[in-house]
Amino acid sequence: MKTIAITGEKRTGKSTLIRAIKEKLQETSNQIDGLLSLPVIENDELLGFDILHLRSNSIVPLARKGLQSEISTARFGFYPNSFSIQNRIINSNNNFRTILLLDEIGILELRDLGWHNLILDIKSQNYKGVVLVIRKSSFFDIIKKYHLKFDIIVDLDSTDFSLDMLLARLTNYMA
Repeated sequence: MKTIAITGEKRTGKSTLIRAIKEKLQETSNQIDGLLSLPVIENDELLGFDILHLRSNSIVPLARKGLQSEISTARFGFYPNSFSIQNRIINSNNNFRTILLLDEIGILELRDLGWHNLILDIKSQNYKGVVLVIRKSSFFDIIKKYHLKFDIIVDLDSTDFSLDMLLARLTNYMA
């Protein structure tokens, strides 16, 4: 299994890069699955996030500012049912042909919430490849907790590559 980690501080282009990877890989015959974070913005204000499930192309509300929930961070409350979408991926077949893309791993997973079950499942599956976007502030704790090893780690805070060069390198590696 080929593995790539993308990390960086807020607003460094992590989600932009994984969305570009998805677009490039979909141009080939690769089977793609996973979850991408979509910002919900209104009047230039970030209100929260939705999740795009790549295989079904369905969008599910994930988090909103001011939402009262048992699952929350300092800024957002999370819809608990939105995390059940990971079960579709865990229970899907033919993972050995699939490249899994998973956006926004961070503090929830350190609390055994969020995409915790899906990350645990990655080690037991035989995906063709996995690309994980991990919040930089949680990066080393996530690696330690889940015993993750990566073939390529892209730190967007310290890379000198242009986005196009980086995209070409990563998608060629996964193809």
